[in-house]
Amino acid sequence: MKRYFFFCTNLSHWVSSAQKLQELGIAEPVLWIGDDKLFHAAQVAFSEDIVFSFNQLRYKTARATKSGVPLRKEFLQYYQSSQSIDDYCIAEKMMDRDDPYGFMSRLDKDILFKMISKFALQQLQSKQPDFLLMSDRPHSFVQYIISRVLLYNKIPVYSLVSFNTFAPAVALLNESKDQFVQVCNSLNNPHLPERDSTHLPLIRLFLDNYIHSFVRSNNSNYTPDYMIRNKTVSSFKSFLNPSIFAENALKKVIEYSSLIKSSLLKDYRPECPHAIQIPIAPVIPWLRKTSLSNSYYAFQRKQPQHDLNREYVYFPLHYEPERTTNPDGGEFHDQIKALLLLRSLLPDSVSIFVKEHPYQLMFGSKGFKGRSRLFYDFLDSMPNIQSVPILTPSTILIKNSLLVATITGACAVEAALLSKKCIVFGTTWFQNLPNVYNWRAIQKFDEFLKKPVYDLKAIFNYVSDFVDSYAFFGCQAPSMKRYFLEKGCDYDNLEASSTLNIFNALINDLRNDASL
Repeated sequence: MKRYFFFCTNLSHWVSSAQKLQELGIAEPVLWIGDDKLFHAAQVAFSEDIVFSFNQLRYKTARATKSGVPLRKEFLQYYQSSQSIDDYCIAEKMMDRDDPYGFMSRLDKDILFKMISKFALQQLQSKQPDFLLMSDRPHSFVQYIISRVLLYNKIPVYSLVSFNTFAPAVALLNESKDQFVQVCNSLNNPHLPERDSTHLPLIRLFLDNYIHSFVRSNNSNYTPDYMIRNKTVSSFKSFLNPSIFAENALKKVIEYSSLIKSSLLKDYRPECPHAIQIPIAPVIPWLRKTSLSNSYYAFQRKQPQHDLNREYVYFPLHYEPERTTNPDGGEFHDQIKALLLLRSLLPDSVSIFVKEHPYQLMFGSKGFKGRSRLFYDFLDSMPNIQSVPILTPSTILIKNSLLVATITGACAVEAALLSKKCIVFGTTWFQNLPNVYNWRAIQKFDEFLKKPVYDLKAIFNYVSDFVDSYAFFGCQAPSMKRYFLEKGCDYDNLEASSTLNIFNALINDLRNDASL
């Protein structure tokens, strides 16, 4: 029986599927780290000593990771490796998501990194897993550190890559190889279900509807419906709605009550380490939002009128903090790094037009956690780079550009559909879509521009083939599931059987590696 570590979101089918695999003698979890909502269900289903919640490890790290087992010498090599330095840089950035007040010190972040990495090494030493499976790419520092420790020690790591708002589907990524795992149509175990192909037309329907709606609009006013929804939910006007205001007020009361309780119990909280900071904590997020917004608009006022007749590359900025840059961007989790590289790849005469993500500065967003006000000062210092107003329609900017560049943004698909080339810097399901290229494809800019432009038929064929070869039905989180339920998606039992299909493909991939 395979032994594995499992990180999952709060969808109940993860517990039932893991139980079935264990009952069938196929695989058993030896470390389970999941959402608080599944904590008790997982404890009932599996041994209590293997089940942890993310919040345990994020907020009560010292207590949760305490162990009297010393690490053997070979496991300490991670701390001497260059990878651990890179891992810390990315994990530190992820810790900013848990630091709304900006009080968490570098010293605390350093110790948190060491605590979680030590925990990972101890679990690896004692449990000896065959693989790690994550129901989402690791975008909390706990998930990320443990996954990186396992990768360093040559343990296969798999994660599910979402199709996001394009379709209710995921693809299985072998993180060790940075390759998607093909769906396994043959059975590795007679007890596992065959691949349920009834969901394929549903996935294709959502993808086709997206493509057709975008192509039909083909005008400057196209805005994805998820962005319209975010604008509505996060606008200042929505916060004046009595029910939304009451809900947010209750969340804040619970949040600050927790800080007060921790202070009284002398339970150290690195995001608010000193009792004297608690009275000012409620206003800090508002001050940070205001400061970021003021910095952006001061920067934007200095920008000249953008000229669409100039030769330029369009780089729409990602909302941060979000998985689409960290960890999906890999080494380009930092957009500044991607912009610096892009600038070096382009002729001096070609401008870069950037546009801030509209959600970054919205009243209800958490964009202040992912963007320093100095970010705009850095952009201002870069040669031949210009910021265009947020309200400028992206379709117009795409149509008039030489090409588009993004970390993993949906604008890559939009550019491809508008017959524009796009380069991506990170890992996403559409990274090989016709007209979409990895940044390494630009060796000589003039030659890159001469590459052929593919039509809609080629794009439809690629999407259909990708779904056949790599897509599994399902969503990673309840928010995305609600999104598709609102669009009439009927889940029934498809998601549970699809989870078993994912394990079937994963085990087949492990067997193929073992036979090499």
